[in-house]
Amino acid sequence: MYENLFLHDESPRKVARLFWFFMKQLRQSHPNIPFMWVEITPTKSRWKQWPEIKTVNEKIKAYCAKTPNHHFVETADAFLTKEGLPRTDLFIEDQLHLNPQGYALWSSLIKKEIEQHLN
Repeated sequence: MYENLFLHDESPRKVARLFWFFMKQLRQSHPNIPFMWVEITPTKSRWKQWPEIKTVNEKIKAYCAKTPNHHFVETADAFLTKEGLPRTDLFIEDQLHLNPQGYALWSSLIKKEIEQHLN
């Protein structure tokens, strides 16, 4: 069942539904732990879906902003050029998965947010 989540891209709408389902489950069992959501990264390979993915990001960001102890980690802008297109230099050939420089950038953004909100 779960292996299918890793073999095929899910629609942004399904990702949103899975997010709400996960949050419900998490809060039932762990009502007070801090939660951080890392923004879905724009990629050249999924660029056609970016408007819908961006909408999902915005909805989750709004939810985190109004919900105590929830944090939204903004990363998308760092992966876009000044023209607003995906930075191909941060991805391997498939233009979906990050290369070492992409992971270094991504992890530095996440670490900064963790330090800001959880320390």
